Amino acid sequence: MKDGDAMCIPDHMSMTEEEGAAYNFLYTALKTMANEYTVHVITGIESADTFEEFVASLYEHGLEECLGYQQAAYDRFLNR
Repeated sequence: MKDGDAMCIPDHMSMTEEEGAAYNFLYTALKTMANEYTVHVITGIESADTFEEFVASLYEHGLEECLGYQQAAYDRFLNR
């Protein structure tokens, strides 16, 4: 794992090519949403009271699917 990749799966675990492509697409969008929300809360554009709605929007934009790809890679690792 490289520095700054704390949210990425470890090097010894791997996704299939299809999983990796879908994961990268979703993760990039989710990370952008999280970064934007953080800036909006810090600058007062958004209230921290909207956190539950923000989390719901992450799920609407594929968080569960993203976690599923990570789980599948982990399960394959355990079954080696």
